[in-house]
Amino acid sequence: DGDQFTCAWDFGDGNTAVACAPGGFIYTSAGSYNLKLTVTTVNGGCKDSKTQGMVVSSAPALSVDTQYVDKQLFPYCDYSSKLKFKTNIPGAISYAWKFGDKDSSKSNQPEPTFTYNDRGVFNASVTIEDVSGCIVTKTFAVRVECKVGVQEELAAKFNLSAYPNPFNTSTNVHFETMQSENVKVSVIDMLGRVVKSSDLGKLVGGAHDLNLDESFFGSAGSYLVKVEIGDVSIYKPLIKQ
Repeated sequence: DGDQFTCAWDFGDGNTAVACAPGGFIYTSAGSYNLKLTVTTVNGGCKDSKTQGMVVSSAPALSVDTQYVDKQLFPYCDYSSKLKFKTNIPGAISYAWKFGDKDSSKSNQPEPTFTYNDRGVFNASVTIEDVSGCIVTKTFAVRVECKVGVQEELAAKFNLSAYPNPFNTSTNVHFETMQSENVKVSVIDMLGRVVKSSDLGKLVGGAHDLNLDESFFGSAGSYLVKVEIGDVSIYKPLIKQ
């Protein structure tokens, strides 16, 4: 009837509030609680209260699976730059991914795919709200050792090429060394297995060629040639028809 009134909240866990609109309350433990609101008029002394039982569920145990999706293309690199992320909680109300890169990239997709432009260890995180209204955050480290373009840069530096490619029976691998270096050439299949290696020993600086005949390959398919020049390893895709 226009009288002023005061409010008293009892959240059932030992915490209280006197604001009529407290703006929400966070329970720190799962369990059953009796939420009680008491309203008292200032002038008339009238009082009324309402109690409502409620159940607070435990926050879900959130875990993150990271899959390096370039692995089948680059078996030489255990931690490539393109990854697919997903949590163990499908069908949540919302997802908020932060990938931890220098551009502060984000995604709201349930299972995002992201490519890092730099190498390093990144502190990524995901926050989800599940169907029960629980909000939980998981922070995790992402390791990237190979980024897009690294092998292309190395191949250009040592002028690594293969011709013909694709090929039927053999291909010629060309590379250049800037000084005397120990060189080893290997052919690797898509399962990461070395088919055959050739240790060329110490080569003088300059241009070099090596013919890879059928003994370096199995059946038709995709391969990688690995050229080790000193402490540097360079890879180039090969296709045997």
